[in-house]
Formats: sequence, structure tokens, C-alpha cells
Amino acid sequence: MIKKNKLDESSIINRLKILSELINKHNIHYHQDDSPEITDAEYDSLVKENKNLEELYPHLILEESPSDKIGGIPLKKFNKITHKAPMLSLANAFNQKDIIDFIDRIKKFINLEKNILLDFICEPKIDGLSLNLLYENGILLNAITRGDGKIGEDVTKNILHIENIPNKLNINYPKVIEIRGEVYLSKKDFKRLNEKLPEKEKFANPFIAASRGFIDDVILPHRSREKLCRSFDMLKDKQQTNPWRKHDNIPL
Repeated sequence: MIKKNKLDESSIINRLKILSELINKHNIHYHQDDSPEITDAEYDSLVKENKNLEELYPHLILEESPSDKIGGIPLKKFNKITHKAPMLSLANAFNQKDIIDFIDRIKKFINLEKNILLDFICEPKIDGLSLNLLYENGILLNAITRGDGKIGEDVTKNILHIENIPNKLNINYPKVIEIRGEVYLSKKDFKRLNEKLPEKEKFANPFIAASRGFIDDVILPHRSREKLCRSFDMLKDKQQTNPWRKHDNIPL
């Protein structure tokens, strides 16, 4: 943790500017160029340092703070669609204190006593391309990437050959529903794909390979991408009603 009393404000501003430039630079390399220059852990370290400084010195937060941005800028080659509800990303926890703080925030948010124990369900995080599927009357209207969290790219045509994304829901569906999840490439398919590519064209990781499949749709073979659904949002009259409601029997 950064010691507040050891840094003057001019040093803080300079460091925030440097962190902003680095984070934005590596966001472009990762999300737009699909060519990361640092590891995920190194990137997360920059984001965490920036977050700590902003919490210690909220009056020095830059107008263009990288904390206000999610993912990358929507790509120019795709049509843009505004999300009906913001498409947010998961936060990170690096140590036990981060977990404890997370639990404390939950208890505060739902007004629970501090001594109450909570149960959690944990699962490995699939590192894929976040996707929002919009269905009306059971028919798939569009598929949108996260983009910057507010505006995403319309990749509807690019996902039609992913077998476990249905064009039509069969039973038990509401009039309007958004289904959000991850499109990912399995390690097996990733390895098979990279083996067929020249050394200079090999992908750094399965996430980049799956993402590039939407940009250059011919790269990935049929059935090589999969969809893992994580959340359902019910909407009424094109407005989100309750983001926590579930529709349990949708066949996907």
C-alpha cells in the first residue's frame, strides 16, 4: 500500500499521468491490437496502483482516469450498439485483505451484521470475449461485444456458426431477455490452431485467438468457439427492470 505521507501532490499527479498513459497504451495493445506487451499480472499491478492512489487522493483524480474505462474502444469496422444496461467487468482480488474488504462491502450493501458468515460459490474464470445476446419473443436480435462497457460492436453475423448459441429460444422464455457470457476458445482448439499458423502469426493466448475470430471471421474453424452464459437480465419496454432476476429454464 502506498504511504500517503511520503509523497507530495505533484509527485502523485505525475505518477497518475504515467499510470494513465501506461494503462491506456496496454489496453490498446490488448483489446484493439490483440498483441499484449505485458502479462496480465503486470497489467493488474498498474491498475491496482492507480486505484490505490485515487483512493488516497480523490481530489487529484485525472479527468481522463483509466478507472472510468472498461475494455477497449469499439472497433471502427463494426456497427456500434448502445447497451441497454452497462456491461461491467469483474474486479480483481490479489490477497486476503482484498477478499476481506470485498466481504465487508457485501455486508454493508445488503445491511448485514459484521459477525454473520457468508457462503460463497466459486468457479474458475473463463477468459473469453464478453458477449451480450438480445432476444425478443425468443428470436435472437443481435449479439454485442462489451466494447467500452456502454457501447459495443455488433457481431451478430460473426456468431451465427457457434452451435451452442441458438437463433431461437424454444421454451420458457420472457418477451425480452439479455443473456451475457463469455465466448472462448478451448485450450485444445487453441493449440490446434496455433500449430497451423506460421511462427509470426501465432496467438499469444486463447482469449486473443477467440477475439480475433470476430474481427477476421475466417481464421477460426467451424465449431472451434464455445459460449459460456453467466447472467440473465429481464427487460420490459426496453428498460432493465431487475438485474438480479433469473430465468432458470432457458435451453442454451
